[in-house]
Amino acid sequence: MNQPVRDWMRGEVMVRRSRRVREMVAVGRENHWRFRPMGRASVPTAPVRLRDWMLVPVERDSSHIPARSLERVQALYEAGVRPKAYILAHETPRTLTASTVAEAGPVKESVDWAKIRQEAARRAGQLAEHLPDWEVVGSVALKVLTVLGVTAGALAAVPVLLVGLVATAVLVDPILIAVTEDDYWVEIDRWWV
Repeated sequence: MNQPVRDWMRGEVMVRRSRRVREMVAVGRENHWRFRPMGRASVPTAPVRLRDWMLVPVERDSSHIPARSLERVQALYEAGVRPKAYILAHETPRTLTASTVAEAGPVKESVDWAKIRQEAARRAGQLAEHLPDWEVVGSVALKVLTVLGVTAGALAAVPVLLVGLVATAVLVDPILIAVTEDDYWVEIDRWWV
């Protein structure tokens, strides 16, 4: 039973030594499911990003878990196998992480806004002396801005919708992982959203 199994997180080879892992894999085989040992690590208590994966304890994740995955969990319990935790691993694209932002440090604002407002007011006063009737200009400007605003709003809605679709598709290829008492991780199910 000590056959090499590829560790999905480090890309190294590990040896299946855990009786609990063997019990889980046996339940999978009995039901013609592929329960795959993945490696060994402690259980995260909060969401953790590891390379292209977001690892989230199942109790802190609101993602939909398919009925077939829940059937597999039920089969484990019926066989007397009690994992100490379940993890959902979401495949995520590489993005700027919070630690990278923290390393950059706070952004310092060096703009003197009060001075800019005073200068703008002074120039506006000079400009007002040379312009025609403000009621006519204001009326025309308001109509032009209304048309531009409606047009810009309609055009802005398209990218917002696209960003929304991409944001919901960011979490793809979730994996349900059972963690044994001795911290071995076993893939229970994988699905595509």
